[in-house]
Amino acid sequence: FDLEGCATGETVDVSIDFGKNWPTGARAHKVKGGKIGRAIRKASTRGTVVTYAVTDNGPLDTNPADGAISDPVTMAVTRPVPTVQLWHLIFLGAFLTLLARRKLQIT
Repeated sequence: FDLEGCATGETVDVSIDFGKNWPTGARAHKVKGGKIGRAIRKASTRGTVVTYAVTDNGPLDTNPADGAISDPVTMAVTRPVPTVQLWHLIFLGAFLTLLARRKLQIT
């Protein structure tokens, strides 16, 4: 969205109705250069509406002009990156160590 006519450095509360309910875990994200960027930490979602504050020339404003705010935003569901638990790594390391010892004893 674009907003003009605000005071320099003014903070504005923004509510955007995306017209659909988002799944659990959906968060508002900044769009920069056509790519989904970081999550907007203080955004709240209720039903189809996302609300947050944006400040003229603040970190969410992509328009450097005083008194004008441009804030491309979207909703996204981020998924955690799967990782291996520590005890799995310990077991795997012990198994590979035993396998290597056995291989060395055979030859």
